[in-house]
Amino acid sequence: MHGWCRQQKVQDENGCRHQKWWLVDDNGHEHLAVVGDEREPRDGHYSYVAEKPFSLIRPLACQNQARVTSYLEEVPAPNVAAACSCYDCPVKMLLNAT
Repeated sequence: MHGWCRQQKVQDENGCRHQKWWLVDDNGHEHLAVVGDEREPRDGHYSYVAEKPFSLIRPLACQNQARVTSYLEEVPAPNVAAACSCYDCPVKMLLNAT
């Protein structure tokens, strides 16, 4: 996984665990990209989905953390969008909307 990504693991009051991945832009701003929710408390099986705006660029819905890692390597990074000089860059517009 690239250095522009941060992962967090948390557990809620019901015992269900959650995982979140943020993509970090050049200014250090974090953009929530993927959320994984445990299907049943402490069963270790997760359902992962991409969050907007990333889901609008490249959808993701899976049950495999390796697929999440692959997704994060494939999805346009916030750094790429910031460097784009297109006036109507869809990635830049989506990231700026969050």
